[in-house]
Amino acid sequence: MTIISILVFGLAVRCLKGRKIIFQVALMGMVLSLLLLTVSLAEFMATGKAGPLYFLIH
Repeated sequence: MTIISILVFGLAVRCLKGRKIIFQVALMGMVLSLLLLTVSLAEFMATGKAGPLYFLIH
């Protein structure tokens, strides 16, 4: 679901490049979805440990 969200927001960013505010909202949605995917991946890789999450975010 998160990957689909990233793809939809990415398509919206590509299509709405000329409109400033809508472009920025789509870009923020894409970035937040990517952050959610990163956190989910870190939690899947090492449940309950903060090290992999810290490594993936930085």
